[in-house]
Amino acid sequence: MKGCNHTGGIVSQLNGHNKEQIKFMSIEYRIVINHEEQYSLIPIDQPLKRGWKDTGKMGSDTECLKHIEEVWTDMAPADLERIKASLRH
Repeated sequence: MKGCNHTGGIVSQLNGHNKEQIKFMSIEYRIVINHEEQYSLIPIDQPLKRGWKDTGKMGSDTECLKHIEEVWTDMAPADLERIKASLRH
């Protein structure tokens, strides 16, 4: 077919994202938590940093951030009261 561009469908599916953005969007993450009950996510191929534990949840960045938003309702450190008390003395 004259004028047919077979890559047009792929390009339109990418919605203008470049290769690095697509690579980032396809990374699988795991959700981690620290002793203060603060959450973060790291790529599943990265080792856990000291002080962080794997929660067992993993997925895309969007899926992980949605889960964190649902479970992390109090962003204050777990021992905030201890910290406040130590500052008063």
